[in-house]
Amino acid sequence: MRLAKAIDTHVEAQAKSLGYSSAVHLGGYAGSTVASWQTEAQAFVAWRDQVWQVGFHMLDQADPADSPSVEAVLAKLPVWRG
Repeated sequence: MRLAKAIDTHVEAQAKSLGYSSAVHLGGYAGSTVASWQTEAQAFVAWRDQVWQVGFHMLDQADPADSPSVEAVLAKLPVWRG
């Protein structure tokens, strides 16, 4: 659970670094009529999906008795390229 929370915090931090109050708010612009907002939101949603796909794979593979550190998990996630 702590690893999933760390991934969620990572995604939220990226949205906030782009000037949005949350990942949900940023993702909501994916259907915007303003092209630049739509483009940014769609790129974010694609990145977020990749992050969670990698994250879920790592969580599924993790040994509960010896799970990886938060830092190790975050280091393996896709990098935001915007």
